[in-house]
Amino acid sequence: MDSDAKVIAAGLGFTEGPVFLRDGRVLITSVDTGRLIWLDPEGGVLEEQFVGAAPNGAAEGHDGAIFIAQCGQSSSIGAASALGAEGGVQVLERDGQLRWLTTEPTSPNDLCIGPDGLIYLTDPTRPLERSDGRLWRCDPTSGQTERLADLPWYPNGIGFGPDGDALIVADTSRSRLVRFALDATGLGAPATVFELDAGHPDGFAFDAEGNIVVGVVFFDSNRRGRLDVWSPDGSLIDRIELDHGPLITNVAIDEDGRMVATAADTGAVLMLEHRPGLALHPFR
Repeated sequence: MDSDAKVIAAGLGFTEGPVFLRDGRVLITSVDTGRLIWLDPEGGVLEEQFVGAAPNGAAEGHDGAIFIAQCGQSSSIGAASALGAEGGVQVLERDGQLRWLTTEPTSPNDLCIGPDGLIYLTDPTRPLERSDGRLWRCDPTSGQTERLADLPWYPNGIGFGPDGDALIVADTSRSRLVRFALDATGLGAPATVFELDAGHPDGFAFDAEGNIVVGVVFFDSNRRGRLDVWSPDGSLIDRIELDHGPLITNVAIDEDGRMVATAADTGAVLMLEHRPGLALHPFR
């Protein structure tokens, strides 16, 4: 269906990484301008901070710290960084201190916090045509980093579903979502959850019913990006067309059913209504 999405902010650069914070604000990343931007869900920019290079994904820790998937200059759309050209995971502490947690990953794209309290992240080789990458996990306290898998495809969005026993990863190059069983020994073999019939999956979020809402991007400027809603059994429930360019890069849903999506091509952040969202770790 077509959507009458409300634009709560625009002109923010290549928008990504939306997060509903515990204090009620929305946090996004601006990849090409090197900024984190805090938004009022009702509309407008509240605060912003330069973190350098090309911040992409973001997640909030239990103490309010923000963990940032920093692409570095290896991103094809990244700007020069005052922090250096390397990629990795940055931490923005509540007091405003910015530091590196790890620089072992090459060019992180997205991250999430797992049920074990560790950070999981995708690390695609850029540009997109390389179509390979890595999965990592990192201790948010010590910074100890473990390479979980090398992949022959481009890993993008990442998250945990309701059960917490599997890691879900968007395979942008092959237009599918992939499930990895997860236990104390590491990742199991990848299994396809569903495949898109058109477009490429980017970031995604779960609602409280276990449905997956996926940001769908096109590499054709004449196409409209959209949000796909898929059931836990891999059936397409809904398709929400968005008239804000071909790059609907990511989505977040709060527990009241407010849903924000980033439209990177126009630098916009959109607000829609949906079912209540599944709380993210470590707040689940």
